[in-house]
Amino acid sequence: MEPIVEQWLAHLTAERGLSENTRRTYARTLRTLEDPLRATREDVEAWARSRSHLSPATRTNEIAAVRAFYRWCQVWEHRADDPTLRLVAPKVAAGLPRPISRADLARVLESVPEDLRRAVCLGAYGGLRVSEAAALHWRDVDAEARRIYVTGKGGKTRAVGLSPILLDELLPDTRANVVTG
Repeated sequence: MEPIVEQWLAHLTAERGLSENTRRTYARTLRTLEDPLRATREDVEAWARSRSHLSPATRTNEIAAVRAFYRWCQVWEHRADDPTLRLVAPKVAAGLPRPISRADLARVLESVPEDLRRAVCLGAYGGLRVSEAAALHWRDVDAEARRIYVTGKGGKTRAVGLSPILLDELLPDTRANVVTG
């Protein structure tokens, strides 16, 4: 990979605080461009057309990564132009949640090993991702305010409502990790 791309990737981690997974995705996307530093507008537009077989969400993410690279190149005076200026990212419809039915959830909770029950409940009743449930500590649970403070993707923290059903499933407080105790 070109040194300039490596510099940009280092910038994403150090200055923007992007996760390693996002950084790898951006790197993979830049590798699909032939000679990104010297690519013309026509080259970048041809690249975008060549990605038409991908889903709209993937194409939108890839275009965002390439745009971010060229904006960084302009700011740091590696390029005077932005070859992505005419690219239009496809519209991506907002997905609706597809919650599990109560009957299916009851069957899952009956069959799940006891050591995973809290994790399943955090996902089903609180909407936590697997990694968020696994990392949740009791200090992040405020039973009085009925809130769970979750550190999620990109290191961002959000408050999640703590329903009485979920609190009952989580108790007793082990003063350690919520899932593993």
